[in-house]
Amino acid sequence: MEYYITNKDKFSVCITEPMSSFTQKLFVDLFQPLLSNDASSLYMSLHGLIQIGQLESKEIEHKTLLKNLRMNTVDAFLTARYELEALGLIDTYIYNNEDDTNFYVYLVKKLPTAWEFFHDEVLSTLLQNAIGIDEFTEVAGAYLAHRFDLNGFKKITINIDDLYQIKRTSEDLSSWWVDGSCKEISVNNPHFDYEYYLVLVGARSVVINNVLESVELYKNVNRLAWLYQVTTEDLANATIDSTTNGIVDFELLRQNVKKIYSNKFDSPKFDVSFKKDEQSNNQLVNTLNSITPSQLVENKYSTKLTASEIEIFDKLLTDTNISVGILNVLIIYVMDTKNGEIPSYNYFLKIINTWIRKGVKTTEDALNLITTPNTKGKTKNVPTWYQDYLQEIDNKKQKKNENKQETLDDLEEFFNTKKE
Repeated sequence: MEYYITNKDKFSVCITEPMSSFTQKLFVDLFQPLLSNDASSLYMSLHGLIQIGQLESKEIEHKTLLKNLRMNTVDAFLTARYELEALGLIDTYIYNNEDDTNFYVYLVKKLPTAWEFFHDEVLSTLLQNAIGIDEFTEVAGAYLAHRFDLNGFKKITINIDDLYQIKRTSEDLSSWWVDGSCKEISVNNPHFDYEYYLVLVGARSVVINNVLESVELYKNVNRLAWLYQVTTEDLANATIDSTTNGIVDFELLRQNVKKIYSNKFDSPKFDVSFKKDEQSNNQLVNTLNSITPSQLVENKYSTKLTASEIEIFDKLLTDTNISVGILNVLIIYVMDTKNGEIPSYNYFLKIINTWIRKGVKTTEDALNLITTPNTKGKTKNVPTWYQDYLQEIDNKKQKKNENKQETLDDLEEFFNTKKE
């Protein structure tokens, strides 16, 4: 359920600990590449609302925060907030007041350590896709590599009961507050049939019931199913192979699932897509906004993108903050002018920067730009499909009481027109 913010709604920010210079660098190096500019600014602003020596802010109106962030709409704020929530950086709580207003609490969670980040399969993979393998290796080495290899040392640390005696008090503080640590990414994977998975695993009578019914198994299996997109049967087999004496070894399960994926594919791909704009009547624009570059190239040019080509487009999205729709228009424009070839990152970046300077902000802007004559009066190399598309729209406008929208059949015909 979504809660829409009004001008009267107030909020307060809570933190578990102040941001130090080290944690700020940790955020910049590890999380900022995964976020839009708005989301990064929102995260830093929430921290900035806390006075020195305090752990929570005063009550503030949302319109004040939006004004400081130069966000023109509540939707822009919500989009940025959702990014922070998805990565486990903040939790949002709401309380319904009697006057029909809402009061929000934004809990800014403690960042994971560098070791926890790089050993989290989801976060580390997202970062690698965002910045590329070379920079990823360099960043990981800066945080994880140390002068001394402790594997060659003997640990002689004493235990707490060697020094202290503890007498249990009657005061239980566990319910005073919530856990403010960013320990794991929450995955809601509605497409995975967990009940069917339990049937498959339970039928083998290998895993004990306590483990089958545990929340830990559910979280791990659901996360791996989402991350690697393996079948329920594959995941059940991997679980059986990772079980000893009725107990599932979750680290071994992760390795087995990764092995299954590697045998089928190359490496996990995370495609960014946006939901359809319900207010737009342009089916072509909606399609360009919702499909991934991989799907676009495969459907229109009958070829698959390589891992390095996907990395180029991921980096373009991250570095320029353009939408997927604009990127897809750019891909079609460049591949048509380059006879199906995909040039270097810098080639795409130069065109994007030119488009941004010319005011391109939407997919429609990009489509219109590639058909606008240049200053010398020459027409740009416009893909033939787009001219046909414009002609088709003109023809449809002349017909009354007929469909004013392009049909899905039109789109399928366009995307199935593949180059030889």
